[in-house]
Amino acid sequence: MTTKHARWSPLVALLLVGCASVGGAGPDEPSSTFDEDMGRVMVPLLEAGLFKILPKYNLAIRRREAQFNTLYYETEWRPRGLTPAERDEGVVDARQRVVLRGRRTSTDPSGGGVFRVNFEAENEVRTQLNGSWHPAPAPDAFFDFWREVAMDLAMEIRVGVRRG
Repeated sequence: MTTKHARWSPLVALLLVGCASVGGAGPDEPSSTFDEDMGRVMVPLLEAGLFKILPKYNLAIRRREAQFNTLYYETEWRPRGLTPAERDEGVVDARQRVVLRGRRTSTDPSGGGVFRVNFEAENEVRTQLNGSWHPAPAPDAFFDFWREVAMDLAMEIRVGVRRG
């Protein structure tokens, strides 16, 4: 190996290790979250959609923070039924909630903010070995449920745009 290569090898190795550790679950690994990009949304339409759709699924806003450049909504944790596979793995309890985060992208003609909103449903469990709540891979039913909620919310927002 030349001196030039010897000097760069540790740096390249460090970069490759850093790249390998960035990110969450890979495409074939089970995930503990469901993520959906809701697109660009005006706050009044988002809130109207949330207050119409969330009660339909027995969900309630627990926390709301709105600043000039950011939005944050979080629902109460909601119990989730266990699958037989989860019971076999020692899961004793499961819960889920949704968190919406928005980052301001522009201003609408009336002066209000337009936000890029991300919908993220979280899954946590308690097990026989770990009695504390912690993220865990979610079953398919979790993703089906939250996909339906996200689609209903997106549809309500689109309908609100047409009504407005």
